[in-house]
Amino acid sequence: ISTPFLLCHGDADDMVDVSCAEAAKDMLLESGANVQFHKYPGIQHESCPELLTAVMEFMCKNLHLQMPENVKWENGSDSDSENALVYVSRSRLEPLQNA
Repeated sequence: ISTPFLLCHGDADDMVDVSCAEAAKDMLLESGANVQFHKYPGIQHESCPELLTAVMEFMCKNLHLQMPENVKWENGSDSDSENALVYVSRSRLEPLQNA
């Protein structure tokens, strides 16, 4: 598997247990995948500034984009936040960049 994976999970998630993310990580590693796994203490089924930064760093590295400077995440940022991240496949990224 040549696609890199980033798995992030809060260890206090009461909707999806962290063991699910750990199982996914183990299966991907057994398949020979390049996997980064981050477990966030005390984080429930939500995000946190450290998680959002990890996602941004991963995306910029793997899409060969420059890391933005001075990004400030709100604590507890989620999909309803104005800082929400949008995940876009490479095939869809180019048209967005050229828009």
